[in-house]
Amino acid sequence: MNRHITCPTCGSSNITQRNWAKKLFGAIGTAAGATGGFVGTIRGAQLGITMAAPTGPIGATAGGIAGAVLGGIAGSALGCELGSAVGKKIDQHMLDNWVCESCGNSFADSAN
Repeated sequence: MNRHITCPTCGSSNITQRNWAKKLFGAIGTAAGATGGFVGTIRGAQLGITMAAPTGPIGATAGGIAGAVLGGIAGSALGCELGSAVGKKIDQHMLDNWVCESCGNSFADSAN
């Protein structure tokens, strides 16, 4: 359900969301996920090497690289998703997330 939000100062409907916390926590989550994913990267590389070992050294190397890349990507994606979700809640409930493009007033969504 989309609500029509207007500026409480001037009544303009020309408003935008800042989403500062969502952006910040998404970036922090991505970095933390990538860092945590490093451990997963090592384990993924070990599994890739083990599973591809019967195919020879080239297969083991390729399997190790694939496992490492997938571990890092998975960690980053999960961290970004969790960080963005936390940031979105902070934007909605704690910050003046809306800004009026007409008068410059910033305000919180009173319905939250």
